[in-house]
Amino acid sequence: MNIIRFERINSTQDYAKEHISSFTEPTIIIAKEQTEGKGRYGRRFLSPEGGLYLSFIIELDFPSLNIVAPLGIAESLSRIGIETKILWPNDIIYKGKKIGGVIIERIDKKIIIGIGINCNNRIDDFDEYLRENITTIYEIKKEKIDIEELGISIVEQILYLMKDYEFLKDLYERRMEGIGKKVKIIKDDGEEIKGIIKGINENGELILRNNDNKSIVVISAKKLILPD
Repeated sequence: MNIIRFERINSTQDYAKEHISSFTEPTIIIAKEQTEGKGRYGRRFLSPEGGLYLSFIIELDFPSLNIVAPLGIAESLSRIGIETKILWPNDIIYKGKKIGGVIIERIDKKIIIGIGINCNNRIDDFDEYLRENITTIYEIKKEKIDIEELGISIVEQILYLMKDYEFLKDLYERRMEGIGKKVKIIKDDGEEIKGIIKGINENGELILRNNDNKSIVVISAKKLILPD
């Protein structure tokens, strides 16, 4: 496993995309700070020093990465005593507050898994408008962790789950936030869908039940809104 480390970078995900052709083996790009971190749909991902900012590049055709990647994060956090939930499609939640997220991008035959976790940060490190809705490992445990060690653990867990994927859907649904609850989905085109979360299918797509008791498959969405 090749590891490339940065003190400060615009974005590990952008770096991975810019140099994708040069990676000939599984590679981890990790930075202590990002100046232009991005989430899904190009949204800004605030990345102050103290967080885990990592992109993992592999050349592997695996159909359920959108299940495996967030599940690998949740399982690794469980190993350090933090039990989290997965808010479909890509947020990691601790007691209703976001602690991290994942983004998956495919370029040619290679896959880039971008991971961001609030680790040794304090809530005051983040913009005021974010503070109510996020948390960090430090705020939970009141102690700092080895950030790179957590990053490697997550990558190893993702690779392990790829080999032993028979029960991935069940594992994911056990950690899924909102099963059985009413939800509003805002799709990529702006259309709104309401229903009750039933779970996911084998492809990691969201399954809702609408008012007519019919199942709806949601492939992707800009936003999932649970009731308070």
